[in-house]
Amino acid sequence: MRQMVFLISALLVTFSLWASPVNDGLTFIEVASESEWNSVLKQAETKNKLIFIDAYTDWCVYCHKLDKEVYSKAEVKSYFEQHFINVKFDAEAEFGSKLAAYFEINSYPTLLYVTSESKIFDRIEGFVPVKDLMAVGEQALADWSKIPSLKAKSERGIITQKEQQELIFILQRIEPLEAQEIAKDYLEDLATDDYLTKNHFFVIKTYGTMVGSKYYQYMRAHRDLVIKKLGQSELENYMLAAYNHNLDLAIRYGDEDLLSKIISEILPEMVEKGDLPKAIYSTKGVFHGQREDFSAFEMNVNTYMNNHLASSDHPDFIISVVVDILESYPKQVMYEKAINWLKIGLERDNNRFESHALKGYLEGLLGNVEASKAHFTKAKSLTKSGDQLRFVDQLEEVIVGGKE
Repeated sequence: MRQMVFLISALLVTFSLWASPVNDGLTFIEVASESEWNSVLKQAETKNKLIFIDAYTDWCVYCHKLDKEVYSKAEVKSYFEQHFINVKFDAEAEFGSKLAAYFEINSYPTLLYVTSESKIFDRIEGFVPVKDLMAVGEQALADWSKIPSLKAKSERGIITQKEQQELIFILQRIEPLEAQEIAKDYLEDLATDDYLTKNHFFVIKTYGTMVGSKYYQYMRAHRDLVIKKLGQSELENYMLAAYNHNLDLAIRYGDEDLLSKIISEILPEMVEKGDLPKAIYSTKGVFHGQREDFSAFEMNVNTYMNNHLASSDHPDFIISVVVDILESYPKQVMYEKAINWLKIGLERDNNRFESHALKGYLEGLLGNVEASKAHFTKAKSLTKSGDQLRFVDQLEEVIVGGKE
């Protein structure tokens, strides 16, 4: 009997140690299955509330710090339980890992405000103190609460320009296409003289960057005026936004004409003349790589290497190309091209441990065991520090571990 009493006491102490920070404070729904997640989504839809999510792991120190120092506070408990559906999930559990992947979570803690359609309304990465968590929560709630009335005004055509702008930037988080349509109407109503007013320019910088549009043509034709009224940095920000938007469209639709315009019109506005060849090379590389046109990717590498680099610079350049391939285009056909480039690099300089290590790694990926071993051995003989040796060992371990 005494043993039983002792066991119960121990369990109660253990329970209080682990549960008190959350039970005394903010109460969460712990989601561990698809059915539980669907139930949360249904509850959020029925109550018309945002879901506040804490994605955690057991080993995350700052996740436990949130429990002890933030969720335990009365003001957090009161506000969040009144206004949100509060959810936790272990991002390394079976279902939690699927949710983490869906929401593109890769650091902990990550806190999300999510709609009943599983769309992210706001995001916080890392630990936040009470004051900051409350501020973000209050802003998320304020923005979320405005959507119905602003939409109604927009549909009835009685929305003010300021309200229209506010609706655009709230909706772009969860309804980007709808935000784009509203922005289109907003921009059409602007007079040319309004383009360089700060609040209007902010909308143009987000939605008026298409090559050939009147907004884009205006910014290029009046670059000095843009700089005078808004500053050099704003012109640079606009051109960067134009570059990213148009390159994304060019990749999506395989539009090489648009790619040519990016290279001939936008890049010269963004980089110095001497840096232009490298910028063109990088832009074409992203385009062909994302389109998986690997023959064109290869031609682009060879053209830049042969026309713009001294032979002594080839090894460093090739190493950077191979790392890019491993990170962004992990395909057998690209591994084979990478090996061929490394051969060129080693012909230029056979004493680069990185070149041998990468070649050993790629040969291993392609199943060429003896060649892989030989290059790893050579790479180790060329290392000059513990960090360099660890780099080679880690690459080799991946190959050796994958064969076991």
